Amino acid sequence: IDPDTLAKHYNELKIRLREDLKDELLSINGSADTHVTTDHHEHRTDDKDNFDLVYECIHTRRNFLNIISLSSRHLVEPDIDLAILQALLKATSDKKGCETTIQRKREQLRLALEWNRVDIARNHIMKNETDWNIDLNDLFLLALKRNQAEFVELFLYHDFPLSDLFSNIDTLIALYTDKNNE
Repeated sequence: IDPDTLAKHYNELKIRLREDLKDELLSINGSADTHVTTDHHEHRTDDKDNFDLVYECIHTRRNFLNIISLSSRHLVEPDIDLAILQALLKATSDKKGCETTIQRKREQLRLALEWNRVDIARNHIMKNETDWNIDLNDLFLLALKRNQAEFVELFLYHDFPLSDLFSNIDTLIALYTDKNNE
């Protein structure tokens, strides 16, 4: 294919996408952004064009793009918190850099703890028995302190070593003190 022809089609596609995005934004904003003049309806638009920002995000960071439907045509309401958490997990999975797999697993498990989504921890993060063979003492203690029984049960189901954790009397005293100070 001729590079000039390809560039021309690429630009035509961008123009069509820009127009479609403007139409979609106008339909989302509804009549609040429409005012009537004597002859016709006029749409007010923001001074900035969001298309370039949206296009750049889609073009350069496609792996971070998550689409969910909020349409009333669907019978099932979307689980927004689940969609957001899955996007965060996907973003941490795709991180490049010096983080190890263990660090990523811990970070993701902590996110699941923060969002209290044991289902995500079980089905998407800690899927293999080997995933549980890392130091998770601090996360287990966090689940205990927050009384997140489902997480505690999940840890125990995977043979979390309580003897190592509670061999230190200070840990037990700290847990007891924290619980009594609430």
